[in-house]
Amino acid sequence: MPLYSCEGVVLRAERIEESDRLVHFFTDRFGRVRARVRGVTRMRSRYGSIAEPFSHDDLSLYLKREDRAVYSLTRAGLIDSHERLRGELPRYYAASFVVEMVDRCTQDGDPHYDLWLLLLETLDCLERTKHLASVLLAFQLKAFHSLGVGLDLGRCMVTGEAPPAEPVALSVSLGGVLGAGCHGQDASAEKLSPALYRLLCQAAELPMAKAAELDCPAPQWLEALRILRSFWATHLDFEPKSLNFIQSEIVEE
Repeated sequence: MPLYSCEGVVLRAERIEESDRLVHFFTDRFGRVRARVRGVTRMRSRYGSIAEPFSHDDLSLYLKREDRAVYSLTRAGLIDSHERLRGELPRYYAASFVVEMVDRCTQDGDPHYDLWLLLLETLDCLERTKHLASVLLAFQLKAFHSLGVGLDLGRCMVTGEAPPAEPVALSVSLGGVLGAGCHGQDASAEKLSPALYRLLCQAAELPMAKAAELDCPAPQWLEALRILRSFWATHLDFEPKSLNFIQSEIVEE
């Protein structure tokens, strides 16, 4: 029976028997995997903490049969519980959006090491910063590139002018922005406010730790959600269940 060692972050868990859970992890070596964790809800279970949402764990997994995609857990150790993310509702909703995007936009057994590093860094920032919306903006823009659907903010998608003449509009179909004279090239393109465009450029270019220090007031955050929602749906077939919560619970005044 093949035995695998890896690190993983809990994306979600499903009840499959009274005390067992099917836990979906995103791992450093294998991308998204599913593992059966036995007895996790029993009071004396040694695995209780490692199955909590957002937990970062050290795992040993094995496959009973190569033709089945569900692993069994043989050993696990907690690396980082990310307890604060579960203890404060705005942080919980922000982290839920992050793991939901990773879960919904990746496939079982498809490694994404750069996305793995981004996930760890994002969860760490969500624990520390008060600027949750800024972290989520930066996460999305960086995750788009990791998933192969990068959003080009630095040049006009029609003329190639860099930087594009403002005000710019976001063209979902072209995967980037249009300069001031090119809005007519895509009737569905939506204009970005100058404040949001500058914020998006900063969030995309800065390292995550620096992006977590940016201010993202409520008007820019809600505008970003409205505009990026079309991008998620078109390029990732993603409509987050956590959308209503991040619209209302993490806005910054």
